Amino acid sequence: AERKRQESEAEGKKRPEEEAEKKKQEEETRQREESAAAERKRQEGEAAEKKRQEEEAERKRQEEENRQREEAAAAEKQRQEEERKKAAEEAERKRQEQEEENRKREEAAAAERKKDEEAKQKAAEEAQRIQKEQEAAENKRRDKKAQNKKKETR
Repeated sequence: AERKRQESEAEGKKRPEEEAEKKKQEEETRQREESAAAERKRQEGEAAEKKRQEEEAERKRQEEENRQREEAAAAEKQRQEEERKKAAEEAERKRQEQEEENRKREEAAAAERKKDEEAKQKAAEEAQRIQKEQEAAENKRRDKKAQNKKKETR
């Protein structure tokens, strides 16, 4: 009976030690799990941040690509507009040159017609003068003949 009591007492003493050991192990396990969970959470946070940064970088890259594409399109549009303007100015310059050429040609033709008209007028006046002179000479000759006849008749 004494031995049983001693064993039971030893068992009783053993039990709190085992209990304490068990509690210590449970606490260590809990801390390890918490630490592992915290580490997982930290890694997930880092991964999420890395993903967010990559997405931001991609968004910025695309924005820059679009901006450059828009700039290039705007520059091309401006180049075409300037080309169109230049062509329109050239066409207008040629039209004005042609108009000026036509005006000069018309003026020259008008001047030529006027010169021809004046020459015709002068020729007609000259012909008329000569005819008057001839008529006057003819009249003078006739008058003289008539006077000579009168003298003869006397």
